[in-house]
Amino acid sequence: MTDFDLDAYNERARNGPCFICSMLAGEPGYEHRIVLDDGVHVAFLDRYPTLPGKLLVAPRAHVEDTVSGFTEDQYLALQLVVHRVATALAATVPTERLYLLSLGSMQGNAHVHWHIAALPPGTPYEQQQFHALMTEGAGLLPDDPGRDERLAADLRTRLSHPCRHDQPGTDHGLRPTRPVRPHPAARHLPHRRPPRCAARWQRSGPRDRPSGRRDRPLTRPGVVRLRPECGGS
Repeated sequence: MTDFDLDAYNERARNGPCFICSMLAGEPGYEHRIVLDDGVHVAFLDRYPTLPGKLLVAPRAHVEDTVSGFTEDQYLALQLVVHRVATALAATVPTERLYLLSLGSMQGNAHVHWHIAALPPGTPYEQQQFHALMTEGAGLLPDDPGRDERLAADLRTRLSHPCRHDQPGTDHGLRPTRPVRPHPAARHLPHRRPPRCAARWQRSGPRDRPSGRRDRPLTRPGVVRLRPECGGS
């Protein structure tokens, strides 16, 4: 672990500009590796991680109240992004438990943001929870730009496709994970997608049953039915 200058960090947080707004404006010294930007929300790797792959999710607009600063729809939309990013992180690095929390202060780091951190499996109980997140206790992970860039690229790939963000894969040398095998029935149903994909209402016309059964449509023309379909965020 790397030592952390907490006094310098607090000075910057309390007397410097908003670090999220500065990052979005491209200000020097506030660069972060962004993994998701949908025009309303942004997710990026923490510059001071105590756990592998620690992320932050925030609205692009400068909002300072965690609850009343949002309408109900805006708050729920933000939480959907938190869920999506957390699911992608858990599929990317070894995870025993996900930590989701909103910190910050009206006196420093006031821009609302959510922390997403993955606790590695086998972490002793006394080193879990807040101890794993506090820079004073856990210390920072050693700086490794190559590792961080590979991790960011993997997360961007998962988050760019709505049906891949929860699929296990390679976790950058931490441990291999098994690929997900398609269900055997998928060979006979090429139009179907994995069950985790979002479902959309679609208008479908008549379709014949497989050979060996009576040739009659599964649905009447013009009837709406539910079918798994890729799409959405």
